[in-house]
Amino acid sequence: MRFIPLSGRPEGVKNGELLRAARSPREPPEASPRQSGSFLSRIETMATWCNARLIVIGPSPDVARFRSDAHRRARSVFRPDMLVGETQKLCCERAVALGSNRSQKKYYFQGRHDEGLVHFQALSKSYPALTFVLVYGWDSHDYGSHLVSRGRVRSYSVPAALVEATMAKHGVDDTPPDELSFPYDLELDAEAELMDLTEARWQRALLRRGIC
Repeated sequence: MRFIPLSGRPEGVKNGELLRAARSPREPPEASPRQSGSFLSRIETMATWCNARLIVIGPSPDVARFRSDAHRRARSVFRPDMLVGETQKLCCERAVALGSNRSQKKYYFQGRHDEGLVHFQALSKSYPALTFVLVYGWDSHDYGSHLVSRGRVRSYSVPAALVEATMAKHGVDDTPPDELSFPYDLELDAEAELMDLTEARWQRALLRRGIC
């Protein structure tokens, strides 16, 4: 599976393929730090990771400044764990024009222990003209997103019923006979759809407000 370079995303690469590049299909899912019980001892001794997207939206010159900072001074924009990930380095899509001198830029990364809300909440104060949509997905089937602007945050968590319905739609069985039989490809397709849904939720809201 191809990795996506920081300079751009090859045409024809889908979100599910990005997720597959980020996880080994033979490794069982890690527990989210929000879980407890039988996973607690593992959480205490090893890192947990989530797949995440950062969508940067705003006036084209401000998006260009963010893009330049992310490329030239990456550690000033992303945490070290986000740059290297667990199995996938930080990658991005090409910037997309939204019309009327506005554009957006998407970044894909893996976050260690959390999706980076506190980090990007603080960072957003340095880019007051930009709006950030932070989308995340944990192996515990915890999906959601945050709308971040000027240090303020609005959050959305995908309802468990919707997660279960989407997993079932893609044929994901939570109780396979053994770890090697776990339907990782099917789960990654479901995860891509859930992350698309939670990303689109904010984009519709931003469209109504004339931000994108």
